[in-house]
Amino acid sequence: MSRSIKKGPFVDAHLVKKVEAAVGG
Repeated sequence: MSRSIKKGPFVDAHLVKKVEAAVGG
């Protein structure tokens, strides 16, 4: 996970989408 965070905002956007899909359903 740490390596992904190192990639920067690009991964952040991807994670946000995943979280939104999980939370928003």
